[in-house]
Amino acid sequence: MAAGSVAMQVEHLLKQAMSEYNSAMEEGDSAAFVKYFASNAKYETPLFRYAGRNDLARHIEGEFKTYKAHYQVSKMIVQEKLGRAHV
Repeated sequence: MAAGSVAMQVEHLLKQAMSEYNSAMEEGDSAAFVKYFASNAKYETPLFRYAGRNDLARHIEGEFKTYKAHYQVSKMIVQEKLGRAHV
């Protein structure tokens, strides 16, 4: 475990996650980003529902082929056990 406060560690993990999302999109490798989700994670909208890491990976791969977004973290806010990245 890294040294420093919990907030510092959460900030580091959020920045790392966004960096890995960018790399995963560039390389078309959804597994590099999906590892941040629980195995039973769900993603729902009025149009579709994905349940589990495998469904999320297929959805993200489709997004990687359709969109070419690159996220730059401009501000990080970490409060207690909640971390949020403003992109």
